[in-house]
Amino acid sequence: KPRLSKRPSGFSFGANSFRGVGGSIPPSLFVATPTSKHDARYRRAERAAGREPHPAIMPAPVARSAILLATDPGDIVYDPCCGSGQTVAQAIDTGRIGIGSDRAFTFLESSDIRCKTMGIEMQRMLSPH
Repeated sequence: KPRLSKRPSGFSFGANSFRGVGGSIPPSLFVATPTSKHDARYRRAERAAGREPHPAIMPAPVARSAILLATDPGDIVYDPCCGSGQTVAQAIDTGRIGIGSDRAFTFLESSDIRCKTMGIEMQRMLSPH
């Protein structure tokens, strides 16, 4: 049986990762709300630009935990439905390469606004179609 190495987050998954623990809150559960200082800056910046913030913002701790669990610094993190850009911003903030795309151009603009509020400059690559 291969030994699982711990991820950069310090967590690892194995046969006992999601076993019952007699009704108590499992150690794999965490609670997060989208109310960080970056989210507040993002919402203000969106409104200042005459736009409504994205309707479903992923909490930064959720994105950051998933990134730290599954990747190493320098890895690529791709979010095909980047919405407000939370995953891309957290990837870059943790030393990964963040790439995001979205079907709606307005959400790509939201991602750009979020990254700017965090001091991250995005590079845009647009399809010629």
